[in-house]
Amino acid sequence: MKKASTSSETPGQIQISLELLVATIEAAKDSIMITTTELNEPGPTIVYVNPAFTRMTGYSLAETIGRNPRFLQGLETDRKVMDELRHKLSRKEVFCGKAVNYRKDGSTFVNEWHIKPIVTENSQISHFLAIQHDVTEREKAYQMLAESEKQRRQQAIMLEEQAAALENKNNALHEMLQQIQWEKQKVKQDNALNHTLNISEIILPILRKLKRKSSQVDQAYLTVLENSLRDLNSRFGRNLIERDFGLSPREVEIANMARQGLATKAIALTLNIAIGTVEIHRRNIRKKLGITNVEVNLTNYLQKL
Repeated sequence: MKKASTSSETPGQIQISLELLVATIEAAKDSIMITTTELNEPGPTIVYVNPAFTRMTGYSLAETIGRNPRFLQGLETDRKVMDELRHKLSRKEVFCGKAVNYRKDGSTFVNEWHIKPIVTENSQISHFLAIQHDVTEREKAYQMLAESEKQRRQQAIMLEEQAAALENKNNALHEMLQQIQWEKQKVKQDNALNHTLNISEIILPILRKLKRKSSQVDQAYLTVLENSLRDLNSRFGRNLIERDFGLSPREVEIANMARQGLATKAIALTLNIAIGTVEIHRRNIRKKLGITNVEVNLTNYLQKL
């Protein structure tokens, strides 16, 4: 910042210019401080502060003139910032920065400086001009924003971890359900196998012995029973078990006989039950097979299973 040339100005014009300059500085909302240029100890001294400086710090012009600007510093002032300030000014460079300063009442505020050398016409530095701002509220807002962003990132990480944990639980649950389904199928297959073994190895040999010792009529009934058991031992029997129609043991018995072509009366006679009971069972069988309202012969339907 160079002083304007005064070679063509009269003393009166210079006085007016100075008065205008002072009035402008006095009315400025920004805090303005002018100091000497000594950077070595005891350091620069303050030669001027405007009213905005007094409003910002609480120190009057009379309390400030002749003092080193360091009187505004304290324990919370960042020394690295102050070292950078000194380094820049020693190189005749502009400095911009901020640090904690202290008011007259001891309270702190964040002071932001814009300091530049005042250069004379012969390129000599006569003073340092510091324009200062109280940016405490702005810094608080930045800090709150940073804290909010930090919390948002932490929440995002937490949600990602929860989502991953939930996905792992879902995968584990899916695997468990698959295992249960496999176990159910295995039990069903094992039951079917045991059922087949019982019929082939235990029941059918007993029936054959009974047939040899029975009358001709009884042998006919035993033949029907043997054929029914063989059907249960065949694909038809496995279908009844695996497809789980929900037939009761008596309904399975009657379904097998119906598949052999036995009429309702013959089934009733064979099982020694009432014809009406057989008809009820046949209706229940059709219902459980899903053919209640379908015009299809029960015997033909069972033979296709």
